[in-house]
Amino acid sequence: MARDHDRWEVRLRGGSRAAFRSRLGPDWLNLRLARQRAEREAIRQALAVSGWNLSRAAELLGITRPTLYDLLEKNDIAVPERTAGG
Repeated sequence: MARDHDRWEVRLRGGSRAAFRSRLGPDWLNLRLARQRAEREAIRQALAVSGWNLSRAAELLGITRPTLYDLLEKNDIAVPERTAGG
């Protein structure tokens, strides 16, 4: 007898469990990876809204500037260098 979630999965996707998983990819439901993607996207959005002002971006994210620096490094997000004139 199929479990409830098995019936829902097959009915929703109209196929087997293996077909369902293959369409999503192996990492789609991985919570750790989903959190990393969300964190990276939130950082990028805050940087865009703040015009790459790191103090403002950190404020928007509700974190300290040193924490933002750590997250930039962790997520391999390069900060453009500012020139002396502008």
